[in-house]
Amino acid sequence: MQKQVYKFLELLSKSAAIHRQEILTKKMNPYVGRTLEIIRQNAYKNISVASIADQLSINRSYLSRLFQQDIGCSIKEYINEIRITISCDLLSSTDYSITEISEKVGFANSQSFSKAFKLITGISPTIYRKKRVGLGRIRKEE
Repeated sequence: MQKQVYKFLELLSKSAAIHRQEILTKKMNPYVGRTLEIIRQNAYKNISVASIADQLSINRSYLSRLFQQDIGCSIKEYINEIRITISCDLLSSTDYSITEISEKVGFANSQSFSKAFKLITGISPTIYRKKRVGLGRIRKEE
């Protein structure tokens, strides 16, 4: 179990590093920068725009507008992209079920996970896994 937790945290870190590298080249509003930090630290939890705005003591709509201007997508879209990136790694490298992966990456249920996954990747998590079978898989410890 501990090995899986470390693997999950490693994947989360790699995903955040990719997004961080893309964004660091831009000059952005400090609220947006802090929002990105909060998302990176909590992407696998059930976070929302409202909870981020509360942490920053800023109006939710205003924060959303700033984020859209600086990053080019909504906060929710950004969070989902990070979660789906992590889930792609988990689908291709572990034996976790779709439900387990959806919980690990912060979705409320597997249906919302599958819908977001298909919206971003164009295919369902099950089909993605079938296409990636055997590529560096790690067995789930019982």
